[in-house]
Amino acid sequence: VAGLRLPSLVVTLGTLYIVRGVVYVVSNSVDYNAQEMPPSLLDLGQKVFFGLLPFTFLLVIIAMLIMGFFMKYTKAGRDAYAIGSNPPAADLVGIKVFRRTFLAFVFSGFMAGLAGVFYLMRFAQVDSTAFYGQELAVVAAVVIGGVTIAGGSGTVVGAVIGALLVQTIQGGLAALGVDAFWKAAINGLLLIVAIYADRVLARRSEQSLLAQRIRERV
Repeated sequence: VAGLRLPSLVVTLGTLYIVRGVVYVVSNSVDYNAQEMPPSLLDLGQKVFFGLLPFTFLLVIIAMLIMGFFMKYTKAGRDAYAIGSNPPAADLVGIKVFRRTFLAFVFSGFMAGLAGVFYLMRFAQVDSTAFYGQELAVVAAVVIGGVTIAGGSGTVVGAVIGALLVQTIQGGLAALGVDAFWKAAINGLLLIVAIYADRVLARRSEQSLLAQRIRERV
């Protein structure tokens, strides 16, 4: 993405399928359960604070707060927004686009791995098909939360709210006994609606900026 300037979404999905295939071959599609995991890791995952909050939930909240602060109040976070909005313009003002983009994707991969560890701690079971087919639901969640496909806008809190909304919808469909095919179809519909709304808002924003510039010149 950083070196060849390829579309990040396409590269992410392509890499996902490659890694998923490698994991499937290496693991021989064998499930790993609590008996094969360190007891200390499992004990952490089962801890509950105040009789209500799981330890992993608190870790997620802490990570969310740190990332929200980082993106909003640090130079690196603001640079990330600038690069997402307009890479050539960011380069012209002295932002190291290649370095920032590369580090952003390295950090994204690290956070994905950390999320996998949290999942393992919480549920004490994992297999090579975990979260299979959820990639588009994740894209829909962040777009619904206000993160644009084109980049340059969005917040951590918005992405979390979008994820909670999509998960609530999926949980409701599962409780109603809706077939997996229709759940996937609804995820796709949510993604289309979210992207359409994103484009409409982006177009309105562009028109508003254009009108403002015209008024300033007049």
